[in-house]
Amino acid sequence: MLFGQEDHDNNTPINPFELKALSQQEEMELMALPELKMPASYKSKNLPAAVDNSTQPYMRDVFQQTGLCCGQAAGIAYNFTYEIDRARNVPANTNANLYPTHFTWNWMHGGYGWYGVSYLHSFEILRHCGNVNVTDYGGSLAYGGAERWMSGYNDYYRGMENRITSVYQINVGTPEGLDVFKNWIHDHLDGSSVGGVGSFYSQYMSVINTLPAGTPEAGKYVLTSFGGSANHAQTIVGYNDSIRWDYNLDGQYTNHLDINNDGEVNMKDWEIGGFKMVQSYGGVPAWGDQGYAYMMYKTVADVLGE
Repeated sequence: MLFGQEDHDNNTPINPFELKALSQQEEMELMALPELKMPASYKSKNLPAAVDNSTQPYMRDVFQQTGLCCGQAAGIAYNFTYEIDRARNVPANTNANLYPTHFTWNWMHGGYGWYGVSYLHSFEILRHCGNVNVTDYGGSLAYGGAERWMSGYNDYYRGMENRITSVYQINVGTPEGLDVFKNWIHDHLDGSSVGGVGSFYSQYMSVINTLPAGTPEAGKYVLTSFGGSANHAQTIVGYNDSIRWDYNLDGQYTNHLDINNDGEVNMKDWEIGGFKMVQSYGGVPAWGDQGYAYMMYKTVADVLGE
């Protein structure tokens, strides 16, 4: 969630260009979403070691977002665009099949573009009103800037053809939840030939680490931890069970040792496996591998800030 100008919780002025964390109310809204469950038939299903949906024709080109619209960059321009184009089997390479950030962002950002709005609110707009494509919006993701209110009955009417029915959450911090999400990425939990993507909030991070030499995907950028403020929306587009990072510097890569010395072995101790993600803030495409990076599974299991 991105705020600016004023903190909604205590009405104190803040920097309009500062990334602001999700509010307590929005965290409650997130936790209230229905949880996506694994179909019974999937309990013993074998998955490939890696899936990369960024190579699908439904994945749009990486872009640098305009202003503080990361919720809509992740939730609309990447996630919704991918999912609706996948459902319609059309490529995300023309304005007719791309969806702008600012149509939904301009509904609820305070009128001047100083506030951000989480993708939780934008998903409600998607459910009820839909989202126009880039052509109808004017030709770009942020046509007219942060203070424009789109006019035209016919444009809004066409936008209603682009709606969603449901939004779900998955707790990926456990092996069980991780398995649900990996199956979603693989085949949409319905046997499809192409799977899905998912969005999340974390602290915006610069990415400086690369996967070690001699390991899968060596040299690609990787996030090994996140900060304690969930202020930035991003989208996961794939997974790779083989990437590695030596957290405890013991010269080996393990998922079965208690590397954080908390007396138990769980995903917080995993040094093998991670997601592939994309984001649009901080100088993209110069960030990471042209806007993409890996993030270790451990990052979604650690308590926020650890």
